[in-house]
Amino acid sequence: AVGAEQVIYIKVLEFRDLVDRYNPQVQPQAVCHIRVIDVVNHLRLFPDPTTDEQAYPVLVVLQSITAESQRSRAMRNRVAELLAMRLGEETAKLFYEYNASKIGTNLDGG
Repeated sequence: AVGAEQVIYIKVLEFRDLVDRYNPQVQPQAVCHIRVIDVVNHLRLFPDPTTDEQAYPVLVVLQSITAESQRSRAMRNRVAELLAMRLGEETAKLFYEYNASKIGTNLDGG
């Protein structure tokens, strides 16, 4: 429908950004499955079609937060936005080479 030759298919399976009031410490998390489809040739390119893996899972877990820290709507929105951004970042890293470096190493040519 969009005229693309390849499509990145992302299916969000879980997006849990709220604190469970029965569990004082909870870790907000998001999970999605990713596939890359060659629309022209009707093939799955990623994950490798020769494997049994139908989709590639991406999981993001934020640090535990307390129920008190989510009493305001602004804080709940902030957690949801951070979770969504981290899920997007982790998904994007699948499609480019990413080298994490320690802070300051780029200053001395590292």
